[in-house]
Amino acid sequence: MPGSILIVEDEPATRFFLSQALLDEGHDVHEAGTAGEALDRLNQLPVDLVILDLRLPDRSGMELLPEIMAHDPDLPVIFLTAHGSVQEAVQAMKLRACDFISKPPDLPTLKRTIAHLLRNTQLQREVERLRSSPSDSAHPFVTGKTRPMIRILDMVERVAPTSTSVLICGENGTGKERIANLIHARSPRAGKPFVPINCAAIPENLLESELFGSVRGAFTNATARKGLIEQAHGGTLFLDEISAMKPDMQVKLLRVLEDRTVRRLGATSDINVDVRIIAASNRDLKAMIEQRTFREDLYYRLAVFTIVLPPLRERVEDIPDIAAAYIDYFNRQTGRFVQGLTPEALACLEAHSWPGNIRELRNVIERAVILAEGDEIGLEHLPPEVTRLSLAATRRDRSSSGKSEPLAGSLWDVERRLIAEAMERCGGDRAAAARALGITEDELCRRMTTQY
Repeated sequence: MPGSILIVEDEPATRFFLSQALLDEGHDVHEAGTAGEALDRLNQLPVDLVILDLRLPDRSGMELLPEIMAHDPDLPVIFLTAHGSVQEAVQAMKLRACDFISKPPDLPTLKRTIAHLLRNTQLQREVERLRSSPSDSAHPFVTGKTRPMIRILDMVERVAPTSTSVLICGENGTGKERIANLIHARSPRAGKPFVPINCAAIPENLLESELFGSVRGAFTNATARKGLIEQAHGGTLFLDEISAMKPDMQVKLLRVLEDRTVRRLGATSDINVDVRIIAASNRDLKAMIEQRTFREDLYYRLAVFTIVLPPLRERVEDIPDIAAAYIDYFNRQTGRFVQGLTPEALACLEAHSWPGNIRELRNVIERAVILAEGDEIGLEHLPPEVTRLSLAATRRDRSSSGKSEPLAGSLWDVERRLIAEAMERCGGDRAAAARALGITEDELCRRMTTQY
């Protein structure tokens, strides 16, 4: 990933040596001999990485580093010095430098370090772009901040420019089609069709004609038409729930992958196709191979590059960002102006196990945006199955810890305060309090008995 690199070095010979080496790698290189020149370059040019000498004529690199960080807190900086010491290295790292290399630098090591830092910087910028870009889709795409999702985006960036087959695995609702769409959008095929098909949603006797097309008279009422594989020519075919495909169809799909040809139903000749295939499954295909329900040869042709999406319960830190994206989306869809979630509601979402993953979270937020009367979504706007199961999980955690006292600010305390406030506002009328809380009177009585 070539980038724009600023070399801040007062020795002309060293500057020239580094510049030539980095130009040969395809980087856009800028030079500065003093701290003042470096700040001027930063103000005038887009810079992706700085190589900074520790000793400069007008001030030290250590003094310049905070000003570089103030210009761009995420800009990677590599210190370069002939006077390195352990103390200076420690101080540089405390000031958020990314690496510390002594002169004369070992070029292969320096190039690897630069490539690694540039890749991380560009991936992070892509994450921020995707996170901040508006989405007109019914499923806003939010990558999140967790390491698994950053790693998945890295894998997408690496595989997208190729024509390699990709297998995406993960539970229902984890966003497999969104990742497939992103791979297509980041590939040279982006201007060509992205054709999705859910193999489990089409009856077995129709799947072949849907994929391969037919000629007139191939079967009763058959007309001449292209199949989805032909329609995806030059682009990407996304086969969701590939595990639902029967073995005889698996053989025909394998032939497409091997020969890059299709034969319409009833035809006597093949048609050449240029199509990238991305498949997805929520089932363990290796286990299906052992059960002889999925072909091993097809699996290895599809799984050249495998991406495994984690369930939402394993990336709880991403829930605030995903929820915020859906709130923004449903605000635009419904004309509402919900600003966010109360701390109690967010804690409840983070405690829920999310068996339906992101798809379930989407539905919960859509419902809550519709119900919310003020600026925030509260516990009373969340469905009972989410609050009940999340509160139960909190109680189990408290019980298993061996502590008799609930945690301060826990969902247990929040529920008790909400019930008390509802009862006070409704003058002790349980039926009215239950309506205000969005639960039945029997449920309110049960919770009050448990609470008190």
